[in-house]
Amino acid sequence: MTNKVRKVLLVDDDQAISEAIKEALMRVGIKVVHAETVESAENIFDEHSFDAVLLDANVNGGIDNSVRFLGKMRNNGYLGMVVGISGCDDSNTVLRQHGAQRCISKMSVVRNLWGLFKPDQA
Repeated sequence: MTNKVRKVLLVDDDQAISEAIKEALMRVGIKVVHAETVESAENIFDEHSFDAVLLDANVNGGIDNSVRFLGKMRNNGYLGMVVGISGCDDSNTVLRQHGAQRCISKMSVVRNLWGLFKPDQA
């Protein structure tokens, strides 16, 4: 099986985490489009297609923003992978209840993303 994830939308307002995620994914050949707000993510999402979405559970200060965006994606027929990112297990639980397939801790985000998206070994 080959790596099917080629383009990811990253929605996170934490600059340091975003840079680490972008660097890790770009190293394995994945294009990353970054949005710092839910509003900009909605605009980008409406104009482009993505294989996966990495969604900060508390982007712009609240889980409600992330849940609303996740619901909009699912209601509009998005079937791709959604990975929640949070420093809090409760927030990850809420995202999973609203349609995120996976959630990972911000404390180990780069290691966990490598395991999710790494290319198959030959």
